Amino acid sequence: MDMSQRRAGAFTLIELLVVVSIIALLIGILLPSLGSARDSARSIQCLANLRTLGLTIQQFSDDNKGVLPRSSHSAGFSSLPWAATLYEPITGRPFEGTSYTWDNTGWWNATNTVYRCPHDRRESPIAQPGLPFSLPALSYGMNAYFELTMREIDPSYPGFSTTAPFRRVMATPHPTTTVLMGDITEASSKDHIMAHFWRTAGVEPTFEIASTRHGESSGYLYLDGHATNAELKETYEPESKTDQWNPMVNKLFQTQ
Repeated sequence: MDMSQRRAGAFTLIELLVVVSIIALLIGILLPSLGSARDSARSIQCLANLRTLGLTIQQFSDDNKGVLPRSSHSAGFSSLPWAATLYEPITGRPFEGTSYTWDNTGWWNATNTVYRCPHDRRESPIAQPGLPFSLPALSYGMNAYFELTMREIDPSYPGFSTTAPFRRVMATPHPTTTVLMGDITEASSKDHIMAHFWRTAGVEPTFEIASTRHGESSGYLYLDGHATNAELKETYEPESKTDQWNPMVNKLFQTQ
């Protein structure tokens, strides 16, 4: 084979640059699509997690005369908060700790899968500065309205109240439009959402709700068990008197 034949079978520098440019162009076109597909898959998994939690909570309620599990907002020494309470029904293994600080591989695995949205980049266990224990990375918070007394829901309520009127599922008149759980921010170490403070104390909902975790929306689980992605304003917006967090028919917006 002579030199001219060898040159004919080789790429020139210009041809190589053209090939590299085409590959770079294709990568530039495909990467956003791949990123979008990955984000969509994460959002789908998040909704699957919420539906699993909804089904498990319904089963718990059916076994406990309609009562909902508590969050750490009101769970005392006699009961575990919701994530620990649902651990055995979800995994088939008993929860053998006394709180969320239970240092167990199975527990941490559960909090990194069923209890955590894939968009939430944290991972259990999370060390607590200055404290000798770690806590789970829970992506979802329970609506605290279901644990509040009437006086907490409505500060103008006359008299003294100790009973939480919405502890049982059947007490909520519109379960299909009442939020049970929502995506919480990664800055939060709580397992509940104090949505009544948005109305009574002027707290911004985005202080608790991860409102842009799924692009411009976040995940919500409703009392009837269905889950969806929605913008925060679809669940709470005082201007339009939208409040899907307060279980009451009268949402207690201030009259003009």
